[in-house]
Amino acid sequence: MSYSTIAWIILVGCLLFLFAAFNPSAMAFGAQGAAAKLEVIRRHERLWVLSQYAFGLGAVVTAAGYLLLARSYGPQSAFGGLLNLVSVGMLAGALLWGINLFARATDFEGFGNGTQPNWPFIAFTLLTLLGLAVWGYVFLQGGWPVWLGWGTLGLAVALFVLLLILKDMPPFVYYVISLELVWVLFKSPPS
Repeated sequence: MSYSTIAWIILVGCLLFLFAAFNPSAMAFGAQGAAAKLEVIRRHERLWVLSQYAFGLGAVVTAAGYLLLARSYGPQSAFGGLLNLVSVGMLAGALLWGINLFARATDFEGFGNGTQPNWPFIAFTLLTLLGLAVWGYVFLQGGWPVWLGWGTLGLAVALFVLLLILKDMPPFVYYVISLELVWVLFKSPPS
C-alpha cells in the first residue's frame, strides 16, 4: 500500500476524531457538574451521539492506518514485529474505548454523573501513548525526519507525565500528533 494511501487513512481518522472533540456537544466535557453536562448534551443530543461514534471510528481508523504503516516494514525488518504489536495494541485500545463511547451515546445520565466505567478509556490512553512513543523511537532510527521522531516520542512521553500529574488527558492531542505523520507521508515519505 502506498504511503499516500496510508496518509489519507490516518488523516480521515484524525479528522473524525477532531470533529468529535471540537463540536458544540463537546462542551459537556468541560461543564462543571452533572446538571451542566446534561444540559449541554440535551441541547446537542444528536450531535453528542454522532460525536461518540466519530470518536470511536476516528480512533479505530487512525490505529488501522498505523497498522498498515507497520506492515510496510515487513516481518524481516528489525522493527516490523514491534510496530505490528504496538499498532495492534493501539487498535485494541480504540476498540476497548468503544465500550465507554457506546455508554456515553446511550446513557447520558451515566456520563453526566460519572458512573460509567473508566477502565476502557484508561486502556485506550495507555496503549495509544505507548504506541506513539514506540513509533517516535522507530522514526528516530532512520529514514524519517528527526523532528518527527523527537516530536512523536517527546510528546507521547510528555503527555504520559501530564496524565500522571493531572489524572486526565484530552485524547484529541494524540490525533494532533498523528497529523505530523500525515504531513510527512504526503510531503517526504521515507525512502
